[in-house]
Amino acid sequence: MSKPKTFEYEKVLPTDDIVAQLEQIVAGIRSGSVSLGEGGVTLAVAPTAKFSIEVKESPKAKSLKLKIKWRNAQNSDTGETTE
Repeated sequence: MSKPKTFEYEKVLPTDDIVAQLEQIVAGIRSGSVSLGEGGVTLAVAPTAKFSIEVKESPKAKSLKLKIKWRNAQNSDTGETTE
């Protein structure tokens, strides 16, 4: 069985560009489809149902890490995952 592909993105950008990217992520979560891309690689996910968020701040490294996770909704009658 092959491992699922992962997507990683790291770039130094001006404040306005960072804000625009975060706004695109928020809009995607609201619409049910988040798309991110860099260098011809695109990740499209359809987050539904329950979300969790983890925030880590490191004053020494001057960094803030955000991790957003979701689980697909499950049909309460059948237990099947909906896409």
